[in-house]
Amino acid sequence: MLQILGKATSINVRKVLWTCAELDLPFEREDWGTGFRSTETADFLALNPNAMALLALVRNSPAHQDAEAIRASSANWASHIGILNRQLESTGAFVAGPDFSLADIPIGLSLNRWFSTPLAHPDFPAVSDYFERLAAQPGYRDYCRNGTP
Repeated sequence: MLQILGKATSINVRKVLWTCAELDLPFEREDWGTGFRSTETADFLALNPNAMALLALVRNSPAHQDAEAIRASSANWASHIGILNRQLESTGAFVAGPDFSLADIPIGLSLNRWFSTPLAHPDFPAVSDYFERLAAQPGYRDYCRNGTP
């Protein structure tokens, strides 16, 4: 049986979990990383010498945020979503064509994060339709649109 070591809230772990659901692969998952089992143990380092199971984020209070940097990042993000919108208009269904593929898993998770971020979201109809279309996939509710950005 596949053993997955990482937190269920990690976007990288969620990619693997959703893929397992699509392929109907049985797995066991253990929480590793900050707040759980240390990735600095000899057992974990033997599996992954980089000792990486997560990415730590530093969040500043609103008083210490750079409004211009946030605007620029938001515009850059929207630009990338615009590229995706054009691709989805071209394929008519999923990222790589008419059928769901592995490419849709990281894109779906990224869109979930984008839609969950409290920013103004330009209207991208093909992206919105695609995000709803993903709901037909087996792992979507459990590992993508599950309340975790």
